[in-house]
Amino acid sequence: MPIRFLHVADLHLGLRVTRFDEAACDRIGEARFVAIENLRRKATEHRVDFVLIAGDLFDDHSVSRGISERAFTLFEGRSMPCPVYLIPGNHDPLTPGGVWDREPWTREQPTKQTFVLRERTPIRVPNVPVTLYPCPLRHRNSFDDPTAWISQHPRQSDDHTHRIGLAHGSLAMLPNLPEDDHPIRPDAAQALGLDFLALGHW
Repeated sequence: MPIRFLHVADLHLGLRVTRFDEAACDRIGEARFVAIENLRRKATEHRVDFVLIAGDLFDDHSVSRGISERAFTLFEGRSMPCPVYLIPGNHDPLTPGGVWDREPWTREQPTKQTFVLRERTPIRVPNVPVTLYPCPLRHRNSFDDPTAWISQHPRQSDDHTHRIGLAHGSLAMLPNLPEDDHPIRPDAAQALGLDFLALGHW
């Protein structure tokens, strides 16, 4: 069966822009929320099965409660027609007391459809033959390949799902990248038996 999904990354909500006048900075900040509204419209228009956000939804952990709440409401609202799966990136990693440990992201929702993937473990997407392999980050910098754990889960003979990795890091194919920038091997998708690798960061 055909699978339809949208893949985005690096919205950096709450980014503090200072090199323009105040009105321009406000418009830049607002444009990031407009991007989410456009995402919801496209998800409806194309009748996608799910949305993937490959890290750095927020620019850092000091993002205001208002910005965090507004983002959550946009993803959880009735205008979002499908589940949203997201991972923390290097700007908003899983650190104690960070944005993901605070309201509204810890709130119980009776019709919850926004999922912060906090563990490196395979996740089946309901109603479609898809297995996600999320690679959430726990540090701003690391020498480790965040996708390496997927090699412990090779495709089994009875696994007929589409295997999709969800990661945030630097493909080791650009010159002069920092060595501790979460390096990902350029052939990661093929080497790990993935049908698609949804990336954020670079």
